[in-house]
Amino acid sequence: YHLVREHFAFMQEIVRDEGGTIVKTIGDAVMAAFIEPASAVRAAIVMQRRLVARPPGERLRLKLGLHEGPCIAVTLNDRLDYFGTTVNMAARLQS
Repeated sequence: YHLVREHFAFMQEIVRDEGGTIVKTIGDAVMAAFIEPASAVRAAIVMQRRLVARPPGERLRLKLGLHEGPCIAVTLNDRLDYFGTTVNMAARLQS
């Protein structure tokens, strides 16, 4: 579980540093929201660069999906979640 914890800490740090917030995790995936699209792009670039900088035996594969547009924000079980075409497109791009 060390690698999984490290993965989520790594993602959370970068998302936070770029002004975003992690909305939820789905398996080993992270859904994050940013106010500005450029912040999401910067976060994606930092993630890629930091993964490439890892020693060859410790490298991980990272897939990203970014999309900008309107979405529906809903509070479910005391947590904010996002739905809609924009969210679905980002998920499809990531897969």
